[in-house]
Amino acid sequence: MIRVDQISNRNILIIIRILSVQLFLTSLPIFALTNDILINVFFNDKNVLIEKPESDFLVPVIEESLRESLAVFSENKIFTLDTSIVRVENISGLRVCDKAIEFHKKTITFHDPDKLLETYTQCKYKITNNKTKQSVFLRIGLNRTFRSWCRKKDSSSREIRKTVDAILDILHVKCCNDYSVKKSLVIAKMLNLADKKIVDVSPVGSFTNLRALWLNDNLISNITPLTSLKNLFVISLSNNKLSTIQSIKYLKNSRWVFLNQNHITKINAITQLENMKVFTAEDNDIIDISPLLNLRMNVKVKIDGNPFDKNICKDFLAKKSSVLHKDILNDICHDYIKIIPAKIAKIKQKGI
Repeated sequence: MIRVDQISNRNILIIIRILSVQLFLTSLPIFALTNDILINVFFNDKNVLIEKPESDFLVPVIEESLRESLAVFSENKIFTLDTSIVRVENISGLRVCDKAIEFHKKTITFHDPDKLLETYTQCKYKITNNKTKQSVFLRIGLNRTFRSWCRKKDSSSREIRKTVDAILDILHVKCCNDYSVKKSLVIAKMLNLADKKIVDVSPVGSFTNLRALWLNDNLISNITPLTSLKNLFVISLSNNKLSTIQSIKYLKNSRWVFLNQNHITKINAITQLENMKVFTAEDNDIIDISPLLNLRMNVKVKIDGNPFDKNICKDFLAKKSSVLHKDILNDICHDYIKIIPAKIAKIKQKGI
């Protein structure tokens, strides 16, 4: 059973008695593939909210929602959060994590870290079974709901204020307590924040019911606050300052992903987007395009303007009839085919 006690609106304290929350792992090889577990927690003025699997909305932290967020894969290996059985190490080393989260015997305590939470922050814990010595990495993302960021806007960073103001402008409201803000949080399916000079996307993280999000033509370099937006179908991040997109793997429902004109070097994370239909990453710094060959064969790809090894196109032209991912490689190599001298192109085509 889990008991939730609220202390005050200003200093929220929620005590969660965990008697049966379990982390299930199948084996060490599978555990290695899962890498770690991420749950996102949101503070507002009254309680603590959490993502609920297969749901559009955030829900109060209760036994069922926490169990669903933490339980993975199988019954064979059991990890609990009972500190008499496991050792919990905060390996993020961040002061805000120590302030916001405490592990006790069979208890996790969440405190609103107030001004210490300046932006979305991930706290990383290594949980080791004292008997088996096996470990699991648990990451807890700390964020605020949009209305909470809005109410704290005047004491927040310039980047947070800019994002909050951009959203209020889209909603055509000025007051954080306006009913339309609350209504939009519940019903909004699309949000266009293109060309707003946005740097910090933390206030966007609680819009978990979004299906389409346009953030192109901004100044964004970090997309980890968006890991809670698991219902997105469309995500546009073109013309930003991204160098890594590792966090995009959590947006598993994404169909259309637009990442043109950034500084991205690696695209391994997109292989986990099993529903993707269109992927564009033109004018980046991508050298290794082999992850594209692990996508479904009907994915439309555009990656012109990247310094990838063009030998893959030479090999493709030579072996075209036996290549599995013809459509993807056709998309990748179409410009290469155009620049081959005409006679060589004809020779190549005869050999296909």
